[in-house]
Amino acid sequence: MKTPRASLLLGLLTLAACGAAPSTSTSPPASVVSPAPERTLISYGLYELNITGLNTEKPAATVTAPGLSAQASEVSGLEFTPVSFGTYTDEQTRIRYIRASFKVTNNAGQALSVPTYVPIDTDGQLATAGTTPFRQVKYFDGSDASERAADLQLSTAYRVNTATGTNEIDPGATPLVQGLDTRGLKVAVPAGTTVTRVFREGWQGGALAAGATQVVTFAARVQMAADAKQDPFQFNLLFTVTDNPAPLPKDQAAPTVALTANPATLTATGPVTFRADAQDDVAVQDVKFYDGDTLLGTDDAAPYEWTQNYAAADNGIHTIRAVATDTSGNTAEAQTKLTVDIRSLSKGSLSANLVRSNRGEPVTGSAVTLYAAGSRTEIVATGQTDATGRVSFSDLPEGTYDLVFRKPGAAGSELIGAVVRPGLNPQYKVAQFDAQNPTAATNVPKLALLTPTEVAADGTAKDWKVLTPGTVMNDKVQLRAYTTAENPSPLQLKYLLFSLVTFDPSSGQMMELRNALTSIDAGKVTPGMESQDSGQITLDPAGLSGDIYVQVSSLDFNNNRSAYLMPVRLQRSAAPGTVTAPTGVKAVGYTLGERINYIYRTPGPETLDAQSVRPDSNSWVTVSWDMPASTEGLTGFRVLRATEKGGPYTEVAFAGAAQCSTSTKRCTTNDNTATLEIGQDYYYRVKAIGATEETSAAPELPSTRLLPPFAPQLLSPGPEQTGVDLLPLYTFKTNAFQGGATGLRVDLRVSDSFTAVGNFDAPPLQLIGQNGSYRVTGIGTDTRDYGKWVSYDPASDTMKVPHDLTRVRSGLTPTPLQANRRYSWLLHKAFAYRLQDPTQPESVTNPVVAYAVYSDPETTKIVPGGVTQSVITIHHFMTRP
Repeated sequence: MKTPRASLLLGLLTLAACGAAPSTSTSPPASVVSPAPERTLISYGLYELNITGLNTEKPAATVTAPGLSAQASEVSGLEFTPVSFGTYTDEQTRIRYIRASFKVTNNAGQALSVPTYVPIDTDGQLATAGTTPFRQVKYFDGSDASERAADLQLSTAYRVNTATGTNEIDPGATPLVQGLDTRGLKVAVPAGTTVTRVFREGWQGGALAAGATQVVTFAARVQMAADAKQDPFQFNLLFTVTDNPAPLPKDQAAPTVALTANPATLTATGPVTFRADAQDDVAVQDVKFYDGDTLLGTDDAAPYEWTQNYAAADNGIHTIRAVATDTSGNTAEAQTKLTVDIRSLSKGSLSANLVRSNRGEPVTGSAVTLYAAGSRTEIVATGQTDATGRVSFSDLPEGTYDLVFRKPGAAGSELIGAVVRPGLNPQYKVAQFDAQNPTAATNVPKLALLTPTEVAADGTAKDWKVLTPGTVMNDKVQLRAYTTAENPSPLQLKYLLFSLVTFDPSSGQMMELRNALTSIDAGKVTPGMESQDSGQITLDPAGLSGDIYVQVSSLDFNNNRSAYLMPVRLQRSAAPGTVTAPTGVKAVGYTLGERINYIYRTPGPETLDAQSVRPDSNSWVTVSWDMPASTEGLTGFRVLRATEKGGPYTEVAFAGAAQCSTSTKRCTTNDNTATLEIGQDYYYRVKAIGATEETSAAPELPSTRLLPPFAPQLLSPGPEQTGVDLLPLYTFKTNAFQGGATGLRVDLRVSDSFTAVGNFDAPPLQLIGQNGSYRVTGIGTDTRDYGKWVSYDPASDTMKVPHDLTRVRSGLTPTPLQANRRYSWLLHKAFAYRLQDPTQPESVTNPVVAYAVYSDPETTKIVPGGVTQSVITIHHFMTRP
């Protein structure tokens, strides 16, 4: 039994000349029952119009008996001889018009007054695609193109009006006549085939005496795809021939419809069945079921019904509507009330950490409204983010919720689809940014999320369906997102961001791996598919399996942000095997002096993969470990974090074999969680998962500590200071050691403000603070004690560097600045760092485990992969006369 396709309805409802259109249905199509009398009609055989070469210079058309490959010289007394075949394209509308003309000879032995060529829909061995009369629909490469069958629209043949250059119906072509009463037409078909429906339309020729001939033109048109390879190359059309079917009885009376819901009150999560009793004096075409204004589904066969699942998140009174349409387009509506009152004994909680960047800048004082999912009228609770950017809601019924964040001067932010499940207590991470224009609207972009219904051999989607909770995906996550017509137009969208999400089962800590970013062309301001559209996105599952979440975020040019969270189930085809405990686990924390762009690229395993997308952050931790000798049987890795060596450890990141580099033999991922804290020691372990689970040993020393932002203050010469000595002493406050740094590096640069020549760059300096003492040295192989020339005062936390230190350290007379000139001085590269054991010298076994970066302009950067600020503060000054 073939399955009707939901998309067929859209295609056939727009036919230029079409009979009763098929619709989506949970049941196979069936003949409608009408009280009007049926007139018996004779079928003059079953025929198949074969069309091929649609997008070539030499298309062809034949008529055959179904199942035969050669041209039929005579079928049931009718002979079809090809006359002409042609196609042309309207380039403006991108519609291809198709016409095939045949000379038909009446060898049936009796005259036909109005021979009518009627399409039919079949099932079984000669099944047509969906509820169309088309079969054997194929692409140029011979692959199945049944998904395009609904786009083939039957019509009267068109022609180009050479005087106006416009397309018009050809008045000389055989007309496609609608509204024919073909209910009494019985068609004989080969064994193994059944007639599902006889269309109520057909091409009608003139009177055809016995032995006479006439020309009949079949016609169709199709909306062309952007890529010609996605257009149908060939198709067959099944039809029969009858004589002079009467028009359907004139119908001006609307149908009648009554509606019931079973149960009318739902007190437990589950299905509700809506049944419509629809009658019409001619025939009912279909019944559409709505919850409010949301279309639930369509049924075109009695008994007319639809079943819909409801949960606690749907609590409330719903207005259910059934709209019945007859074959003449008359409609009638019935309504009933459904009460969803699910008082689940299962309760849970959720919290959200609202941040301006990935971490380091919480958004405080943002008003938070919690709604039932999909509703903006049913307020479940309200709150406000505290000094840490956190808001919590407890005692919530199990279900799905939306969180809306609003704050003066900030852009809008919404999390759509937050799940509450007993025992999980999820901690969601949500971003809310400063508005580009504080007076602009804070409406967030609304998205439609899709997933493929079927994937071709090359991995591309053949068709799409709405992504729903619990969708099963195999080995990889495939998605598509676009802005909907609900958005105001114009809408200026920056990007769509796709990520995989899971939660630590014990703490509820949210873990996120951002896999794909689609930048939207700034010129595409009209919402909708093919405009603000990601196209097909494939996400690496990164070691995940089972119940996970996908998150799709959007950001417009005012920084309004929406994040859609959808639970899916990921099935892995590879069988798990035994694994070994990871070794060589290392962690490096990074803290930035200023927020950078929301999206920046941080490396993955290959030179730390410049293409992996990570969020903006003031601080995060990169965790790495040795690649196992074999990844066969490995399901993935879980990164665990604790604040004490003995734990408890919480899952904070995940990775798969794709995060392991075959060249460096290291696996790498990032801890981007919103619960990282400045000044906190962290211990990291990594768990390998397969048929078994093995975890790395707990580290003896903290793996890392997040340092506070390194923010040195330039003191003298002061900003715009005049009368500066020609051999100044450059003085700055370091602001590094109170946060736990072991040392810092600074590159001091002095240059002419206008010409940028005559630079006086000091050699790179390192200030090391260990065990209560401080010393200034060079960098790398320069191990000289710079304490002879450069001073550091721990009490005031100030460092003083003499002008032209390069000559000073060599015992030479420094070159003074020129008098009465404007100069600039700055710290060109500057960062603080911490060793794993701050009491011991740096070595292979005592590496740097944390950086706080103030300025990082070098080609070889401290911050992996990202472009950070090259200069923060510059002091301009004037020398004395």
